[in-house]
Amino acid sequence: MNSGRKDRFGDPRPRLVRALKWTSLIMLLLSLYEIGVRWSDLVGEVRMVAHLVRGGRLTWGEFLSTYMWDLNSFPMAGYMVLRALLSLWALSARCTRRACAWMILPAALLTVLGFTLRDGLLGGAFRLVSMLPLLLFLTLCVIHVCLRPRKKPGPERRPGPGPLRDGRPVR
Repeated sequence: MNSGRKDRFGDPRPRLVRALKWTSLIMLLLSLYEIGVRWSDLVGEVRMVAHLVRGGRLTWGEFLSTYMWDLNSFPMAGYMVLRALLSLWALSARCTRRACAWMILPAALLTVLGFTLRDGLLGGAFRLVSMLPLLLFLTLCVIHVCLRPRKKPGPERRPGPGPLRDGRPVR
């Protein structure tokens, strides 16, 4: 039976879970926005490569082995897709302590990767603005995993007289 200390998601900290959900929603919207803005760059680069392959000046094997890493838009777009997938995972999960424990490593890796990639859409000076939702998400996950749920104080239990024999306590 539910003791009243858990909310409908099975977690004793509904504010923290709500903050995780809102942070992941903001992170998803920012990622989708950046993917949408970069879409024209991605389409232009793919058209350029397809034109070179069609013209016979380049093969797909050569492109994938040597030239693919020279393209500017693909690493950041891939990073944004990974951030969007992490956000969708967080939105679809119940945000229990176990789920947050599983999300810490991908969030930490994406945070490190986000700071090592070249300038994002907002440029180098505003990279932190783009990274704030991910940093907040990582911090909330760590807090959610590290904090133990408080136990609800139950009715105080006094020791009883113990077993009785002939109306007297047995020692």
